[in-house]
Amino acid sequence: MITNADFEANGPGFVQATAWTGTNTARVGDHASFRNQSALALSSDGVTDGAAHFAFTQGTTGPAEQTLTTVFVADFTYTLSSNSNYGNNDQSGIIYDVGYDAGAGFVSLGSTTVAQNSGSGGTSWARTSSDPTTVAAGDAAIGENIIIRIQSDRDQGVWFDNVELDAVPEPSSALLLSLAALATLGRRRR
Repeated sequence: MITNADFEANGPGFVQATAWTGTNTARVGDHASFRNQSALALSSDGVTDGAAHFAFTQGTTGPAEQTLTTVFVADFTYTLSSNSNYGNNDQSGIIYDVGYDAGAGFVSLGSTTVAQNSGSGGTSWARTSSDPTTVAAGDAAIGENIIIRIQSDRDQGVWFDNVELDAVPEPSSALLLSLAALATLGRRRR
């Protein structure tokens, strides 16, 4: 769903991450070159992934952003998550935002600021997530391409890696899908 979510499509150097946009955001860092050499980013299952790269923002210059080819669907709940860290001892929070652009600019469906872990900057990665955002039937977002944004809440940057967007049907939708499947099976048996 997210292109270059682990930032491994990039070579070394502080270049803009492939498939990500933003001014001075989603720049690629090299785990081995930073002071977090012994604390590589975790994969989504909590195991050290041994990957070479992560992305970072530079203070409050704006969000790292990606427009997905996936569109919003009614009665689904969306949660944006990543492994995150603050880049300096500033202990910046990470802001997750999920939304769309209907032609008049970005429309946020839900922004969440998550406090970063304590301790020395750059040495501790943690899995963090946005609050869930549900798109209800009739919402203007339905059928619009999903846009994800990640940024810092302070002048210092945040680091992030292994970005994921989970899309889960609401229980009522899942129940209707299950009933439709049962009805189809029942017709086939007759």
